Amino acid sequence: NHTNSLYSQKKSCHEATHSDIMRGSTTLFFMENYIFPIKIVSEMVDESFDLEKLKNDIQEYRLENPPILRSCKGGWQSKIFTLDDPTPVPNFIPDELYSAIETYKTNTRLGEYDLELQIESYWFNVNPPEAYNTLHVHPANVLSAVFWVSCPRNCGSFIVRHPHEMVNFYLGPDEMKMSPKDGALLLFPSYLPHFVESNKSSEDRISISFNFGVK
Repeated sequence: NHTNSLYSQKKSCHEATHSDIMRGSTTLFFMENYIFPIKIVSEMVDESFDLEKLKNDIQEYRLENPPILRSCKGGWQSKIFTLDDPTPVPNFIPDELYSAIETYKTNTRLGEYDLELQIESYWFNVNPPEAYNTLHVHPANVLSAVFWVSCPRNCGSFIVRHPHEMVNFYLGPDEMKMSPKDGALLLFPSYLPHFVESNKSSEDRISISFNFGVK
């Protein structure tokens, strides 16, 4: 498993510049290079954000609503909501989610063309002990995010996998493992395959998932 930067680059005779990559073209006269990096962004919510209240609100909602399972095995997932729906729980979107979007747009075509993103959908996840999420992607979206509300120790890593399966055949590591943390946000391309390990703690693991599209 790869636990460092998603890609590294050795100095070459003629390195591809960011503007070259953005245009999708560069000279072939370099000795060694890496192309097509995958960008992810993480942030922590402010200490003033009431994670405990949000955790309790989600648990109360869970008790009153049956699960609609998708990638989750042995746990509970809410229905998929849009911002047009009545708010199921109050104050569940931290300001840092939007600042993470702006950070992500930097040095991408989203920023180059000054595109504005909006929340297309979201849902709540509760993984009790032994529950996990199978490998999946979030189709028909641009970016996705996970907001970890409550993550007891040993509740399972969040693992992203390289979108090209052939990478695993001799070419290098194809997975990156991340340990969730209360109040952490992770933003990533919606096409990036990911899954969640089994919750080996004695408490529930709680998170919120988001999808974003171009406004």
